Amino acid sequence: MSNPINKKTLSLIIGNGYLGSHLAPLLKTELSCGISRRLKNQSFIPATGEFISLECDIFNEKKLNKLSAILGNTLMDVYFMLPPSTFPSNEPARALEPLFSLLRSLTVRRIVVVSSSSVYGTQREGLVNSESPVDISTERAARVVQIEQAWVSFFSTVAIVRLAGLYGPNRVVGKASVLAGQALDGSGDSYINLLRIEDAANAIHSVMNLKYLRLLSLFSDGCPVERRQYYQFIAKQLGGCKPPSFKKSLTGSKGSKRCDPSSSWDAISCKPRYGNYEEGLLDLFTGAQA
Repeated sequence: MSNPINKKTLSLIIGNGYLGSHLAPLLKTELSCGISRRLKNQSFIPATGEFISLECDIFNEKKLNKLSAILGNTLMDVYFMLPPSTFPSNEPARALEPLFSLLRSLTVRRIVVVSSSSVYGTQREGLVNSESPVDISTERAARVVQIEQAWVSFFSTVAIVRLAGLYGPNRVVGKASVLAGQALDGSGDSYINLLRIEDAANAIHSVMNLKYLRLLSLFSDGCPVERRQYYQFIAKQLGGCKPPSFKKSLTGSKGSKRCDPSSSWDAISCKPRYGNYEEGLLDLFTGAQA
């Protein structure tokens, strides 16, 4: 039987989950391959070529060795989209070593690493953009920054794409909390920065295909919303649920940062299709996809 990856060009998605399912239809290489720890009963149709799904634990060296034999010497673009919570240890750089070893043996053109706006911390006030300094005072932010730094030190042609909070079909931020009537940690006056999943996928794909790769990008819809206002909107869309109350907490959101993604959208000559949370959410609730 012939190797299914006997192609000239390949898009490799590592961490083929919710975001990957929206990225796959944009891919235009001869073959697109999604890697996940467990195969899901999903099928994707890329813009051109074929799509195959492979099961592999990328933190397991023995399983990666099998993957190496499959991938061969195909010229590939790599999208790394595993969230920090999937890493098996508190040392992300060490956990990534087996994957780095594999990629060194392959023919990789570019790597886009999906990251998070959480790197700017929870204490900051005012606007942040892709060039703003990171704040690693929280464990989560420190972990994300360690992952970014590991990739940048490993490969010369890598792009870090920081995304705001993602929402989309069947995934609405805070919906479960509103339905459960939960009191939320933190202040209702602090901001939420959001991005619809289709816009996130388009941004990631566009960064990969820039003529000159951009090291750092930050994407949101560019319209931060106060948490209180956002949750009142969700409650109204859910048929008059009571909006949640907010309580002070040592762990809740304290800062009020607002993402300014304008330079990143300008770099890819694009604007988000859903320019604010109301547009994106009304589309979901109207279509019964919330």
